[in-house]
Amino acid sequence: MKILIIAHGKGMGGAQISTLEFIKILRDDIEIIMLTDKQANTKFLHELKDMGIRTYTEKFPKISSSLKTELTKQQPDVIWVSDQAYLMGYKVKKLLNKPLVYHLRDYSLVCPRYISYFGKGDTCYYHCSIDKILKCRKNFLYEYTNIKKSNVNPLFSLGWTYKGISDYLTWKVVSSKTVKIADGFIAVSHAARKLYLLHDKRFQQKKIGVVYNPTTLPRKIVQYSVSNHTPSSSIIYVLPHRREVILGKSFFQASNEIIKGAYILLNALRILKEEHNLTLPIKIVNPSTNLVIYAKKLGVSSMVHTYKFLPHEKLLKLISESAICTMPSLWPEPFGRVALEANLLGVPVIASNIGGLPEIVINRHTGVLSNPGDPSDLADKIAYAINKHWNRHKIHSITEKRFNNRIIKRQFIAYLEELM
Repeated sequence: MKILIIAHGKGMGGAQISTLEFIKILRDDIEIIMLTDKQANTKFLHELKDMGIRTYTEKFPKISSSLKTELTKQQPDVIWVSDQAYLMGYKVKKLLNKPLVYHLRDYSLVCPRYISYFGKGDTCYYHCSIDKILKCRKNFLYEYTNIKKSNVNPLFSLGWTYKGISDYLTWKVVSSKTVKIADGFIAVSHAARKLYLLHDKRFQQKKIGVVYNPTTLPRKIVQYSVSNHTPSSSIIYVLPHRREVILGKSFFQASNEIIKGAYILLNALRILKEEHNLTLPIKIVNPSTNLVIYAKKLGVSSMVHTYKFLPHEKLLKLISESAICTMPSLWPEPFGRVALEANLLGVPVIASNIGGLPEIVINRHTGVLSNPGDPSDLADKIAYAINKHWNRHKIHSITEKRFNNRIIKRQFIAYLEELM
């Protein structure tokens, strides 16, 4: 089998990391060729080169005549779009007329904001419309101003809300083309698959498989972590490292922090301090200035230790030295790579009982599930987890068996073979 993988690769987020992980487990059994954007992340391109993957670059979504010739000559058996390079996948499918599969790593084909979160704690299960996107954006502004305890500039508010109309119209065209031309989709969790099917009946007519993301951690760090029987009594909370700017960097960071439950977590720390007389140090990776200010307002800033962007191995080391990892997300995380990595390190995870997180974290065995958006419940779960004796070897062993890369590889190949 020969696969053409299409990925814009402009960042090194979860989609790009998982793409590289898939290539690592597939390359011995499948011939792989890669098509990526000319502006792809340097590290992403270096890793492809180190693995010996033949890679073509192009200014997405254009296809030059020379690239057309090369791709036609290669004649792959299947086209796999592994990140949000939807239009490039559409064009290559038109050129080669080969089976095309898109990876569903977020909700961007059913939600213009990609998060399927309606605001005010509600997951969105409905087909999008202009009316819905405007309400969604207004709800988010309400959450944002409620946290900051100050009003947003009216012109900014109006512009950001009604930008939703242009975003919606662009999204509708891209989504329609993508769904219509695709032969199949791969969801990263059963929860993500279910949400797609609830959102849009067009997906009910397509083959949607479920294949978890493969994850390989450095053996040295895993061994260090599972043998660390006396970790510090600290919590670790990791926010995504994003460079994009949406009408202001601080506003964009606040958007991420809201849906990732950062403000819920800080309120839980306040409850632990005031009602449980428990002051736990928390390591927050990639926080915004707004979040640090908010911690000060709540009187928990002395508990908060912040870290800027960390290389992956250093981040894993930081997780391994923590007592618990937390993911108190409000949006239905399609997967939850941080939770899986923590569990593979033997570190228990407190995660919201929503989206794909309950498929990773087994309640009371590899961590604890909490009610999303409920700081009191989160505080109770943190108090429970910090006082419980966790067997790191057992957490690692359970997780490694459930997310076995050999099984993931077989499932992925079997799905592609069904499309061919």
